[in-house]
Amino acid sequence: MKTKTILVALLVESHYGSEFAKLPQSLRFFCIVALVMAVGVLWEFHEFVFDHFLSAMKFQGDLADTMKDLLMDTVGGLAGAGLHLLRRGNS
Repeated sequence: MKTKTILVALLVESHYGSEFAKLPQSLRFFCIVALVMAVGVLWEFHEFVFDHFLSAMKFQGDLADTMKDLLMDTVGGLAGAGLHLLRRGNS
């Protein structure tokens, strides 16, 4: 799952990189974290729908698994945003 989040972030960065760089540093940080969290939520919806319609396959765990996944998405988004800002500096 984390690979898809990285791929989405790289796709957005490559397509909107020049416009994204014009945003203030705090807004860039927020946008990266929000994008990663949104992809994580969409993935959880995906798991839920597949579990509901394809009951022969088990995609989703219990509530604790979902909360752990969303927490890890948030931590990954914060780490990715922090690394992006460190790499890009204050420009």
